[in-house]
Amino acid sequence: MKQIDKQNLSKKINVSINLYIGLGSIGMERGEIKWRSAPKDMLVLAFAGGLFVGLGAIIVQGCFVGQVLSGWALLASQALIFGIIMILTNWITTLFYLRGWR
Repeated sequence: MKQIDKQNLSKKINVSINLYIGLGSIGMERGEIKWRSAPKDMLVLAFAGGLFVGLGAIIVQGCFVGQVLSGWALLASQALIFGIIMILTNWITTLFYLRGWR
């Protein structure tokens, strides 16, 4: 097993974090970053959807992404159906979101 150079990894993590902090502060100073929020009804729907997926993951004692990946590797029909429906649902939801729920 390959040893991880913790000091080098720590430096890379620090550089990444400081890069985002610096870029964010410059962008906010110039007025290029604006905080926005989604409409409240969309936040409620997103929270409810996440809650249902989380409850489903608790009931089956797993993660929905892990279920899709491991199920597809085993060619399980339920995982194939769930994964396809999950991807299509994400695409359709994104389409409605980008069009403003019209």
